[in-house]
Amino acid sequence: MSVFAKKNKGEKCFTPTPTPSPTFKPTPYPSAPPTDTPTPSPTEVPSPTPTYSPSNHPTPVPSPVPSDHPTQYPTPIPTFHPTRHPTNVPTATPVPEKCLDGTIKTCQEYFDCAEPAGGYNKSSGIYKITVKGQITPVYCLMNETIDQGGWTQVMNLNTQDGLVEHYQQDGFWESASAAGKAKTEVHDSWRADYKNPPVFANFRADKLLIVLHQSGQIMAWRSWDLTSHATLRSYLVGGMPKSGSHCAGALGASNFEANRQMTKAIRHTSALKGKINAGDPIIHKRDNLYTNTRTDGSKCDVARIAAKSSATEQVTAGSMFGLGVYAKADLNGRPHADAYIRGTHNWKQGAVGYDCNVDHSAVSNECAGGYGQGVSGYLMQYAIFVK
Repeated sequence: MSVFAKKNKGEKCFTPTPTPSPTFKPTPYPSAPPTDTPTPSPTEVPSPTPTYSPSNHPTPVPSPVPSDHPTQYPTPIPTFHPTRHPTNVPTATPVPEKCLDGTIKTCQEYFDCAEPAGGYNKSSGIYKITVKGQITPVYCLMNETIDQGGWTQVMNLNTQDGLVEHYQQDGFWESASAAGKAKTEVHDSWRADYKNPPVFANFRADKLLIVLHQSGQIMAWRSWDLTSHATLRSYLVGGMPKSGSHCAGALGASNFEANRQMTKAIRHTSALKGKINAGDPIIHKRDNLYTNTRTDGSKCDVARIAAKSSATEQVTAGSMFGLGVYAKADLNGRPHADAYIRGTHNWKQGAVGYDCNVDHSAVSNECAGGYGQGVSGYLMQYAIFVK
C-alpha cells in the first residue's frame, strides 16, 4: 500500500506533538565581575601591615613612608681631620721660636708654649730643660692657681725620711755639683730630701716659691720676688764658718756670708689648708726670707733659710727656727735638723717632722743624741721652686 493511500473513514490521523523550542532568556549583566574578596569602598584606604615593636604595640607609620634608599642629610657631614690643637689656630699666628728649637730653658717657657701656640700641655710633671747647655730633667709645677704656674723645682726637704740636712751639710746647701745625702733623681723630688744641682747652681731666677706639703699634698705656699736676678746657690754659698762647727769666731768675718736678705717682697700667699703652725719657719706673718742667718740672740743658733722681720731679728735664748738649722753651733753635740718651728725655748721640742725622733736610731748622731728628739708633732715638708 502506498503511504499515500486514503485513510479509512472514522480513523483518526496521528499527529505528533510538536517539541517546544527552548526559550532564551538573557542573563542580566552584572555591575561588576565577581570576585572572591570584597571590593573595598573607593573612599577607604587599606590599613598598613603592622610593624613589629618590642613593646608589642604597633609602631606608627612615619610620614613620608621610608624607602629602601638611604635618606640624604640636609647638610653635608663634616669630615673629621685630627689636628694638633683642640682649637682652631689662625694660620697667621706664628709658633714662637723658643717652642720649636728644642732648647727650652725653663718651666715657664713650657707653660708659655702650651696650647695653642706650641702644642704642649699645662700639666705638672717631669720635663726636660736646657740649663747652661746641659739637658736637665726637672719637675715643673704648672698649676695656674699657684702664682700663675711655670715653676721649676730646685730642692725639697722631707722632714720624715730619716736624713738630716742641717746647717753644716754644705754638700746639700752650697755645692754646685753635689747633693750631700739628698737624692738627685727627679722622681724623688717630692718624697725625699732632694736637690737638682744644675738648677741650683746655674738657673738665674727672679722669683722664689716655697710649697708646704705632706707627701706631695699641697697644704700652703708663698711666693716672693728675689732681691736680684741670681741663682739659688749664690744666696747660700759662703755660709760655712771657717772654723767648722764653731761659728762664734767666724761670724762677721768676710768669708762668712751671714744674714743675707734673699727676698724683697711677698708676691702671693695661698689659703691655708689643714693646720699650719703659727710658728712655721717659712710662712710667718709678712716676713721676707734670709739665708745663713742667726736666730738666737745669745747663742750661735743658725738656719740656712728663715722668714724674719729683719736681718737682725733674733728670738729668745734657747729658741731657734728655720730650714737647715743647727743649735748652738759654737758647741758640739747640740740639736740640728731639717727644720725647726718658732717657739719659746723650743730647742728640745721644735723639730719639724720626725727625722730626729728617738725611733730613728740611724740618725741619732745627726740629731745629737737626745737633743731635738722631742719633736713638735708638726709634720710639714718644704719644696723650693724658682722662675
